[in-house]
Amino acid sequence: MADRVVCTIADGVADVRLNRPEKLNALDMAMFTALADTARAATSSVDELRNPSPVVHAAAAIALLLVALVLSVYKPRGVTAYGRRPAR
Repeated sequence: MADRVVCTIADGVADVRLNRPEKLNALDMAMFTALADTARAATSSVDELRNPSPVVHAAAAIALLLVALVLSVYKPRGVTAYGRRPAR
């Protein structure tokens, strides 16, 4: 029996492919076991988890979303949806 799950890791990204074309990659207990073993083996290298880049990018994305939320809710006095209200 060939490998049911093929995993390659490049640049901190794991490419996991199911390899059971005769059954159209249907999941059975052996496939679940192979997926679990692949996930366990992929997370065993701690060096790639120490890269702070994903955390920094996630924090920047959250900050950007918060700024967009505040700007969409806050409306300065005298500003309407069509621009500045005429002075009286």
